Amino acid sequence: MKNLVLVSLVLFTLTLSAQEKQNDATWDETVEFLEENISYLNGNYENYYSFQLFIENSNRLKIKGKDFDGKMWSMSLKLDDINKANMKSDKIILSAFGKVVQSSSGNFFPALTIRYENNKKEMASRIAKALKQIAYYNHQRQKKSKF
Repeated sequence: MKNLVLVSLVLFTLTLSAQEKQNDATWDETVEFLEENISYLNGNYENYYSFQLFIENSNRLKIKGKDFDGKMWSMSLKLDDINKANMKSDKIILSAFGKVVQSSSGNFFPALTIRYENNKKEMASRIAKALKQIAYYNHQRQKKSKF
């Protein structure tokens, strides 16, 4: 009886692990998803500013915006520098490996926030998941190259 329970437990664990691996997209597939869908979050935020999101050259997340007074601004982050991606209420917060988020003013920051409208929450959740996958791949890459 104990052997049957042990075998069942092992098979269950292997099945879960296989399903988990099957659902993981490759780096290229994840970047392709982001390239095709990140612009869905474009919009206005509380009439304060408007912005556009896009992936540039398959390796950099960029936000270009305009304040309510017409002042243009931008921020960018290399996908390789994403450390964490978290979704909170109406925003996705990307933490970077150091102060590498570049603003159009020439300043560098350790994080980038992407705000979205409430009616875009489902797609924002999918995009946040893809950005978490990018962060996972970045952590795996860092584990392999310690020097």
